Amino acid sequence: MFDINDNEISAFVGVSFSNKIVYNIVERDGEFENTGISILRFLHNNKNLFLAKIFESQSYDSIKLLLDNDLIFGNFYNSNNSNMDSFTDVYKLMNEVNSFNHYYIFDIIEDLLIIKIPELEEIAAIDYKNINDIENFINNIKRSL
Repeated sequence: MFDINDNEISAFVGVSFSNKIVYNIVERDGEFENTGISILRFLHNNKNLFLAKIFESQSYDSIKLLLDNDLIFGNFYNSNNSNMDSFTDVYKLMNEVNSFNHYYIFDIIEDLLIIKIPELEEIAAIDYKNINDIENFINNIKRSL
């Protein structure tokens, strides 16, 4: 697993392949609700680029900023680095009190974005191709602000 001291200032972003999740940490740069919206837009516009950028992020210590069409990385870490865990371990972490508050995991098999954020009571799966799912996600965030 990863070693992050202050989970309040970072979000967990990953890609799930069956039972494995490749991930990195997005540092707080604005509100994490916008991170979810940016991921949905990124997936909608170019899913393959999003996947490539998540894999590229493995060489860096973090993702400094997640935009609608790009990821800005932190410091170079190691070209052979891989942040990978089982889906089961990450799911357990998602339900722990002292874990990250914001999770965004793209499930490549189901082609859905799995989200766990404080604004939603339950873990949600959003179809980034379905405008109704996206609008419901945005409206849920707005209601809680």
